[in-house]
Amino acid sequence: MRIKMKAKLASRTGPGWLAAMLLVAVMTAGCQQPKVELLDLRVINVGPQKVWLVLDYTVKNTNATQLNIWGLDYALQSEGIHLAESTLTSGMAIESGAIGRLRVPLEIEHAQMAKLWESAGDVTALPYEFTGKLIYRLFGVPLEMMITHAGFIPRIEPPNWTFRLVRKVAGEDNLLELVFDVDNPNSFGLPLATLSGVLKMEGVSVLTVDRSNLPFIEACQHAALVVPVRVYKHEAGRVAAMFEQIEKHGKAPAFAGELRFGLPDSAKQMLMGAEPEQ
Repeated sequence: MRIKMKAKLASRTGPGWLAAMLLVAVMTAGCQQPKVELLDLRVINVGPQKVWLVLDYTVKNTNATQLNIWGLDYALQSEGIHLAESTLTSGMAIESGAIGRLRVPLEIEHAQMAKLWESAGDVTALPYEFTGKLIYRLFGVPLEMMITHAGFIPRIEPPNWTFRLVRKVAGEDNLLELVFDVDNPNSFGLPLATLSGVLKMEGVSVLTVDRSNLPFIEACQHAALVVPVRVYKHEAGRVAAMFEQIEKHGKAPAFAGELRFGLPDSAKQMLMGAEPEQ
């Protein structure tokens, strides 16, 4: 990780400017830049339009006085293609010798990733570089520090999934099963994380679904995802009406929601900087 630091001082002339320069020099003499390290990189969600990630940094204040983090201007690019940029505003104060956590969100549009992969051929990963300008204060003096991190972006396709049906569970009056068809188009398995959404009948909400700890979908596989859902008292009437529509009138319910998934360890290690396997 390469780090640079500089004081942000406006250009001035005259005795007042010289006095200010001397004061800054005295106040910042012996000061050290904070120690910044990448602790983790997590994929929060892969949606139909974007990928959401979070870079988790630790910031250690090695000075004898409090350090105040103002913010971070940052960007992500790969192979000359701009993927994301943003500004993070922070009011974090870090006491002397303490360690703070700086969580940096990234949103990458699939359209930008598509441009990246158009000329990539059959490669499974491409290099990226993250650059950030950390803005902080020591003794009230504004300072900047450049942060860079390099790694590899694995080729990731979101799984295709569709709602198939809802069914009752024998012997369980307050339990249903929702069945989804899931296709994993990737050359590696995907750990499914959460399923959240609403089951509807003819546009009317029947019950809310929020499930975690879902199964692992193997590489290049089609699987039936069966999700058990508890029916609560306030939902029982709507559920009964839904099954009446299904059984007597042939109506079909619909599901509106999102399926989130994680990454296997090999893909995460590439994002953190490990060389991809050949």
